[in-house]
Amino acid sequence: MPVVSDVTEILKQRFPRQWRQFTRGIMAVERSLAPAELVRDHPLSLVTGIRSRRSFADVETFAMFVGASRSGHSLVGSLLNAHPEVVIAHQLHALRYLAAGFRRIQLFGMILRTDRRYGRRGRISNKGRFNYAVPGQWQGCYTRLRVIGDKRGASSTELLDQRPELLERLRSVVDVPVRIVHVVRNPFDNISTMAVRFHIELPAAADRYFALLDVTAAVKATAGDGEWLDLRHEDMIADPVTWLPRLCSFVGVTAGDDYVRDCASIIYKRPHQSRHEAPWTDELVGMVERRMAAFSFLEGYRFEERAAGA
Repeated sequence: MPVVSDVTEILKQRFPRQWRQFTRGIMAVERSLAPAELVRDHPLSLVTGIRSRRSFADVETFAMFVGASRSGHSLVGSLLNAHPEVVIAHQLHALRYLAAGFRRIQLFGMILRTDRRYGRRGRISNKGRFNYAVPGQWQGCYTRLRVIGDKRGASSTELLDQRPELLERLRSVVDVPVRIVHVVRNPFDNISTMAVRFHIELPAAADRYFALLDVTAAVKATAGDGEWLDLRHEDMIADPVTWLPRLCSFVGVTAGDDYVRDCASIIYKRPHQSRHEAPWTDELVGMVERRMAAFSFLEGYRFEERAAGA
């Protein structure tokens, strides 16, 4: 059995350019004082990337998500990931790897590794409450890899708040057009679910929610033509036959009838209105409605129901 030094020599000889990138990347990770998992993933991502490098030559678009947590990113990311020409990682946090010095081949390698790991878990999230597996479709594999990306929304938004230059770095590193998906949900449901998830009171959850939206609006203001899509969670649930093709077209692929049919089969019949399970007062509702007015993408949302046609 070869020892580590033998494997090192083989990598250096067979892939000299990638090995130089790898050693420079390790130095970048060390300089960034990255968590241990980033150091661990650095060589693993390189190995996966090298094995899949021919597929990466076909990539035409990088897709990322921004916005508030508990908005429906997992559903939308999983639906995209079921397309035969798309791989969207679940909860990778690609921008963190980018900030640590990971290069294109490693970033794409980590996306594939993360998707495979999620597949081994059965594509079940949120403590087993949701199963995002789309039967009969392409999660975990692909025919031709044209779109690759990461569905981590809120964490990406928080990191862009701290380091807004990462978006431009992402464009440079992936070297393909970037498409930014912003999934929007009724703010009262969003805030209610955040309060439960993070074990905080509604006013604190509202502050956290609107802080994320402030960053989201700032990122949207810097997005290039055709880079941004506001997608309402309720619209996707109510009419996936319309909105799945629009989403696919936005990232650069075509939605076939069988793909749309199978994806629609896993979508719940109506959005979970968690606002009706939370202790909202008239004062809190009024406060949130006043703060909502600053964001055009929230127009039409109400505590009771979204206005018809909004």
